[in-house]
Amino acid sequence: MSRIRYLKPDFFADDDLADLSYQARLAFAGLWCQADKAGRLEDNPRKLKALIFPYDNLDFQKILEQLTKKPFIIRYRVDGKKYVQIINWEKHQKPHHSEKESMILGGGGGGGGGG
Repeated sequence: MSRIRYLKPDFFADDDLADLSYQARLAFAGLWCQADKAGRLEDNPRKLKALIFPYDNLDFQKILEQLTKKPFIIRYRVDGKKYVQIINWEKHQKPHHSEKESMILGGGGGGGGGG
């Protein structure tokens, strides 16, 4: 389920993001719209590609790999299921108070990353 998220003007001038491809930068913002209240989402590259880049032919798995290098996201598993945690989520996003709490178990940690 997509959600409304904040995109600050300094997103575009972030030095760490500048090192990524433009597809990875746009995908990072797209992940925010797919993430839950805690900045977590299912790690399913095929589905995420369809939701964020429905009209483009690209490898979303490679994009997720780019986003783990600085890192901007952490990919992890809980009980055999794969998830993504967006790093510094609380610093950059203020989900609406009525949004449902995360149903995804943490495991990705925090810290690091810009955006």
